Amino acid sequence: NSSAEPEVLAADAGAKLYESNCKVCHTNGLLNAPKLGDKPAWTPRIAKGKETLYMHSAQGFNKMPAQAVNGITEAQVKASVDYMLAAVS
Repeated sequence: NSSAEPEVLAADAGAKLYESNCKVCHTNGLLNAPKLGDKPAWTPRIAKGKETLYMHSAQGFNKMPAQAVNGITEAQVKASVDYMLAAVS
């Protein structure tokens, strides 16, 4: 079976990854990270499209290191991006 099944995550997977990994920078704006819930900071990033945000988060972008490493899957990273986007939508 070569077709990969999409990873099934718990409903709170994005929030959990945010709490364990993302909030270090995204709570206080370290390394120029847009703060959770800061709509003006997120607006230009959102304009690039969700797929771009997923890619940048998983693979790294500017000062943010790649997040899909050390056992963290791309699906988990996407869930965390969705969690942060929900805070500004």
